[in-house]
Amino acid sequence: MFEPLKVEIKKEKTKVNSLRESNKSSYVESKKIKSRPNALHRPRSRAFIRAIKDLDVLTDNDVEVRKKLEQMTQSKQAASTIVSTDCKNSDLETVPEIGTDGFESQKQALLESIRSTIINTMQFMPDEFVGILAGCGLPGCYIHLIDDKGNILKHYKCGEALPERLNQGYLEMQKHDQVSHVEVYEHHICVIDNWGQSKTINKLVL
Repeated sequence: MFEPLKVEIKKEKTKVNSLRESNKSSYVESKKIKSRPNALHRPRSRAFIRAIKDLDVLTDNDVEVRKKLEQMTQSKQAASTIVSTDCKNSDLETVPEIGTDGFESQKQALLESIRSTIINTMQFMPDEFVGILAGCGLPGCYIHLIDDKGNILKHYKCGEALPERLNQGYLEMQKHDQVSHVEVYEHHICVIDNWGQSKTINKLVL
């Protein structure tokens, strides 16, 4: 005769526990969201700035991309090589040309590294992210739009108008020198210089 009462008590306990878990989850998510806007003001890492610039390297045709990758390889080897004062030029290693297989693997490795770096940075930014604007090296284009996964969504040709919100970011970009890129959010615009410093502007959608 007491069995229905036990069932009801058990159901109530389950509801209470479920509600506690829900409230706990909401509280944790709320703390994350509140702390995220602070990330807008923090300097961006050198790796992140490099990733934004390197992404532009991969937007050209394969001939130009190959040249750029070879130049990057030469620069890295030069930076990591310590040349003694009595070292002769003949003793220096020459950088071999990148073969077809090597080119594709190097291109893919660079792309994966870029995307990983961008994702690791952007995941701490506010959820109202719109896009990243960075200068574009493609002939006839002046800027491209990057998402928070490191993908170029669109190349804007010279004379082509940007959507209103992105155009606000571009106008802010034009006001500053030595700009790496601009991050556009729903309520903020961050102008990031070549050293990673962030100038955050509170600007709502007009």
